Amino acid sequence: AEEDFGIAAVEALAAGTPVIAYAKGGALDIVQDGESGVLFADQTVESLVAAMQRFETMSFLPATLHRKAKRFDKGLFDTKIRKIVQDQLPR
Repeated sequence: AEEDFGIAAVEALAAGTPVIAYAKGGALDIVQDGESGVLFADQTVESLVAAMQRFETMSFLPATLHRKAKRFDKGLFDTKIRKIVQDQLPR
């Protein structure tokens, strides 16, 4: 199934854990294939197994993953949204 935004993936990254995710929906905004985890294209056993095998050959630095999760920080999100709204208001 596709999720609009998968909080579990962000929480995993924040904890320094890479993610294996289906390459649809919100996962595409969260997981950078090869950088913060592995994405698989089809919802089949074969596709998931291939992703897991690829994952096993890779290494990820927990501090880097934690840093990647920070872009979803609530304070940062609020700041960006406020800027977007302010930029649209008449001056």
